[in-house]
Amino acid sequence: TDTKHCILCSDDLVIIGMGNCGHKHVCHMCALRLWLIMKNKQCPICKQDNENLLIIDDKSVGVDIFSSEVF
Repeated sequence: TDTKHCILCSDDLVIIGMGNCGHKHVCHMCALRLWLIMKNKQCPICKQDNENLLIIDDKSVGVDIFSSEVF
């Protein structure tokens, strides 16, 4: 499902934090709080440990970005 609000804080999803799992339901601020303050790299949706965090405003980007040379 494509959500328009962060599942953690309910702010509008303009800039998202996406991990290797590809879920795009958390805003960049909540994602950064989880990673940097809470030291929690698990996706709040699937609980997968994510090795990377991508802060992006383009929801069309998929998980293949993590295997590309751009990243």
